Amino acid sequence: MNSHTQTFTPANDRAELVMAQLEDASTRMLAPRQASPPAIVVHQRDPLGRFTPGCPPGPGRPRKLAPRHFVTPLSLYQRVLDMHDSVNTWNNVIQRLGPAAARAFLADLEAEQGPISFRHLVLEAIAAAQRRALAEKKFPPTHCR
Repeated sequence: MNSHTQTFTPANDRAELVMAQLEDASTRMLAPRQASPPAIVVHQRDPLGRFTPGCPPGPGRPRKLAPRHFVTPLSLYQRVLDMHDSVNTWNNVIQRLGPAAARAFLADLEAEQGPISFRHLVLEAIAAAQRRALAEKKFPPTHCR
């Protein structure tokens, strides 16, 4: 009889199999996960440097991925309403305070709060009120010598 032969019982085989599976599972859980490198897409080109028909994006140059931002009609409508409300509010301020005081109020407001939206429209409304005030003002006739 050979002394190197070992007899296996089914219980010993099962126990060794379970222990091997546990050791394998524990080493997999403790081993750090290796991140796979990012896939590099290589576009094939012909001898003239053009993209060949069979490249993943198809024949021709691949499209550039540009961020797209679409303005919804509702947000555009809301912006128009905000602009209209802002202009009406500033027209009321100009009527109550006058153009010079409204311009000073705008300067104080911007110094305190920062730039306001639709500033160009507010300044246009103040300038229009100043032009109206000058047109309504009666200047005495000048005497020519």
